[in-house]
Amino acid sequence: MTRSRIESRWATGRRAKGLVGAITGLLGVFVLLGVGCDHLRGHGSAKGFASAGWEVEIISAKIGGKNVFIPSTIAVADHNPVTLTIFNTTDTPHGFAIDELGIRAVIPSGEETRIELPKLEGHKILKIYCQLHPPHRSATLVVFRGLR
Repeated sequence: MTRSRIESRWATGRRAKGLVGAITGLLGVFVLLGVGCDHLRGHGSAKGFASAGWEVEIISAKIGGKNVFIPSTIAVADHNPVTLTIFNTTDTPHGFAIDELGIRAVIPSGEETRIELPKLEGHKILKIYCQLHPPHRSATLVVFRGLR
């Protein structure tokens, strides 16, 4: 086999793997969206939003030597009560702060803390971070306008 044929097969294989990865990623997003919508079906108002409020679980964990919040992006509709439950899986206390909402909490190692968010207005992107450890990876709270 000539060198150009080998290189061509290698490049085609790489493209195929990249395409498979992209398709797999998109399918994952659609599955997550479907699961999220299915969760709201029958539990919310006629317009598809939970009327009893949102409960979001967040984990503070160390992955690959870095402290992270999981999930790193949280999306909620405005005008709904939102409760965040943060569980610290690391061996040290970690902070949880959202400056725009005046929230600052310290979660002890191995413990869980619940935070009730104030009424949220749509069209906002808020930064969530650990005020105790600046290198801790931040997260994002996206507040979108719900249907009324």
